[in-house]
Amino acid sequence: MSFYIYHGDSNEIASAYLGFSNIRFFNQFQVASIFSIIYFILNNKCKRLFSLFLFFNFILMFLTSARGAILSVFTVLILMTLTNLKLKTKKVLNATFKIAFLAIVFYIIFTLYLDSNELNKLSKISTSGRLDMWIEILKKINHKSILGYGPGSYFSKDILVSHPHNSLLQIYHNWGVAAFLTTLLLTLKMLRFFLQKFKEISILHLSLCGSVGSLLTYSLFSGVFVMPLPQTLLFIFIGLFLNYAYSFQEKSDIKKRLKVNIFSSALYVSYLFLVILSLDCSYNHQYGPNFWSKGHVSLSRCNL
Repeated sequence: MSFYIYHGDSNEIASAYLGFSNIRFFNQFQVASIFSIIYFILNNKCKRLFSLFLFFNFILMFLTSARGAILSVFTVLILMTLTNLKLKTKKVLNATFKIAFLAIVFYIIFTLYLDSNELNKLSKISTSGRLDMWIEILKKINHKSILGYGPGSYFSKDILVSHPHNSLLQIYHNWGVAAFLTTLLLTLKMLRFFLQKFKEISILHLSLCGSVGSLLTYSLFSGVFVMPLPQTLLFIFIGLFLNYAYSFQEKSDIKKRLKVNIFSSALYVSYLFLVILSLDCSYNHQYGPNFWSKGHVSLSRCNL
């Protein structure tokens, strides 16, 4: 960004994230990677270099008006400190706040360079249509929506977006109440394990949990579950976390879960069958093939 400033070629913040077609995709990548940066800050050999990386990440978050990203990262950092997971966590939080303060100072100085149009983008206080979308979906909650409205079926005509920028509401709208409650239950169980084992969690797994937590929090404001990059990183982090969690399981506990695993596998096979069946069903070309129709299963003209 300093080269753009020096040469006077551009005064647009977009110059800083070339390669991302949308600034929010860049912010999603930042949220996914920022706890990995914090992990390396705890390494004395490279803490100065990664402190610089963290500094510029916060600068870009402020400059791109990434309110959801900033809120997600700081929420997880504060929760980690309140639960007293590690003494080093407090040190990381203190360092983070110092870096954030420097970023704000840099932001104030940088505003002297930006024109009025760019400043208006940074100082926006609206919900960018998110609140209206959330209220619209909440109004649809009724006994007919228990199965959901089908994957890819959401579209806002007012804002012209195809997802509600909230993972929980998106799961509810697309897949229904059962999927919504299952996702919520699994997330709460993962959080419960994290709190139970916090004394045994290493700094490496602490940063891993931070990445999962911040991405899940950010998914309440952005399309983390929609875009390929953050979605892939999120499930990789969750997979690594679950691998770590199962290392605490005893053999007796694993045997007790055999029936649950068989039942779950049967559900997955049944769902896969329905997905294959839906390929030749009647469908709306705007959204793609599915057998959902306004909360009801419609298997007319369906063939394997």
